[in-house]
Amino acid sequence: MQFPGWLAVVRSVKNALLDFVFPPVCIICSGNCELETPLVCKACWAAFPKPAAGSIEVKQPPGIARVFSVWEYDEKVEKIVHEVKFFRKFALSRRIGSELSQVFLSEPCLKKSDMIIPVPLHKSRQRERGFNQSELLCEVIGRQADAKIEVSALRRVRQTKAQSKLNAAERAQNISGAFKVVKPELIRGKRVVLIDDVLTTGSTLSSCAGALLEAGAEKVYALTAAMTLLGRAKGKV
Repeated sequence: MQFPGWLAVVRSVKNALLDFVFPPVCIICSGNCELETPLVCKACWAAFPKPAAGSIEVKQPPGIARVFSVWEYDEKVEKIVHEVKFFRKFALSRRIGSELSQVFLSEPCLKKSDMIIPVPLHKSRQRERGFNQSELLCEVIGRQADAKIEVSALRRVRQTKAQSKLNAAERAQNISGAFKVVKPELIRGKRVVLIDDVLTTGSTLSSCAGALLEAGAEKVYALTAAMTLLGRAKGKV
């Protein structure tokens, strides 16, 4: 065995011993995590709404035929989303992507779509962060649900203010015209599913959908990991 191979074995044994002596701590409840569920323990994952019980149908943003979310947004979901975005805890993005895959496969309109597209980041934001969290989710859905991923057709052509600091009207104005289809031949006549982590007011998804429909998309759906109360359809859970 080559020297680098031995290093990998030693590192693996060391990590296993550390996990045995000092079990990983759940980032939500601070309890111990099982080895097969790093970062978040089984009990906390079980406290999230289950896709098998039915995805949450939310208020349709303009341009979106139907939009589905796995969970309602609360402090637990906020924690795992932030851990992925700001602390690169990619094990969580794989778990979130798996939950999205279950919804994708359970909903006929999603399963019959032609492609999934991550909501794009502006190139400067992606350089700063080093990745696009929505692309990470798409990669998991692509593998687990055999969905075609298209990342080059839709671009964010204008840098915008952080949506989290704005109200609903300001969000819509801020994001208007921020997206453009640069390869319309890939979109024309296709049924597209937009993938994102959180739906708040739907303004970002709506702006993306407008660009896709203008480029000739037949229909645009959306699938997100979570939604806030602002995005929930009145009277529906």
